[in-house]
Amino acid sequence: MRAIHFLPDSPYANWYATNCNNSGSNAVNEFYCIWETSTYIDRNLIKVIGSSSYELEKIVTELNKQTTKANLYINYLESTQAQIINKINNDTIKIVWLIWSDDLYGLPKLGFKKYDTYSLSFLKRRESITLKQKLGLKQKLGRLKMIYWDGIDLNESQNQIYKTIKRINYCATRFSEEAEIIKKKLNPKIKWIPFSYISATNDLDVSSSLEIKKEYVQVGNSGDPRNNQYEVILKLYKLGVKDQILLPLSYGDIEYTEQLIKDITKYIKPRQFLILRNLMEKKAYYELLKKVKIAIFPHNIQQAFGNIIALIAFGAKVFLKKKNPIYKQLKVWDIVVFSIEDDLTLKNVSTSLDYETMKLNQQIIFEFLSQEKVLEYYKNLLEI
Repeated sequence: MRAIHFLPDSPYANWYATNCNNSGSNAVNEFYCIWETSTYIDRNLIKVIGSSSYELEKIVTELNKQTTKANLYINYLESTQAQIINKINNDTIKIVWLIWSDDLYGLPKLGFKKYDTYSLSFLKRRESITLKQKLGLKQKLGRLKMIYWDGIDLNESQNQIYKTIKRINYCATRFSEEAEIIKKKLNPKIKWIPFSYISATNDLDVSSSLEIKKEYVQVGNSGDPRNNQYEVILKLYKLGVKDQILLPLSYGDIEYTEQLIKDITKYIKPRQFLILRNLMEKKAYYELLKKVKIAIFPHNIQQAFGNIIALIAFGAKVFLKKKNPIYKQLKVWDIVVFSIEDDLTLKNVSTSLDYETMKLNQQIIFEFLSQEKVLEYYKNLLEI
């Protein structure tokens, strides 16, 4: 079977291609990235092509003439990939949408409230400055109302995506709740395939991770405003937490990152923070995660899954929003996880999980997300 994969410019794309090739499937994989200025892509694994290139046009033409079995796998659905799908008129081609996060939760029609007060205020201020420069008063007020009160900012590229989703046959995600949202609001015929891009620890050694001294309180995983770190850090200050706070800000929104650091250091002295400003090599980053005692992820949506599952495997006490699909899924799996709303107290933040709970959480997370299990997800994905 021919399997064509379109991927974004991300380290995850390389891991995905490697796992596809190692899954044991008989599929003949072709990997493409249409980000011409790609920086993360391993070009020995993935071919980089232009969005208006002859090569891309040839792929679409071949799929429309394909008479043998072929599947098209879309990683991170965005407007360029939507245009590709909408050119495919061969109904025998199965199209699979592998959900990342923002490609689902960023759709205005679904109305997700991604930002807490601080992040939303920051984005409003920046949007307001931009609008003053580009729009008149009437246009500015109308657009602000549409974005922030109605939660709608439709444009042609998004309409293209909504049209595309109706053509897609499968969605691949580890969260059944996401599939139900798509089925209910976007495409009632879509089918769900359980899937995870990575295993809990990317096959790194965990043999001594539970015995390592736990010393950090981690908040969030990046400089993306959807991390909503400010309110949690302010609460840690009010609780009187003295542990060093690990704050990964190595990618995301630079303006937000700079403003966040400026505002949180009004309360907590800079020496209490370990701020990660640069991307670390994967193994070194995971070694750091093994030292995390408490991990707090204030996202309102499914995000930072790779960090969360690794931290559970390494023995951290994890706090999430109750509305987050990851929190709900971990509860279904009987993993001991805590809610930010109810459980973020000084006592809970001051104490590690006991060893038996660490061990049980580790066993459960590997039941669903060991390297062997993840390769099974990949094989099932490639053999639909």
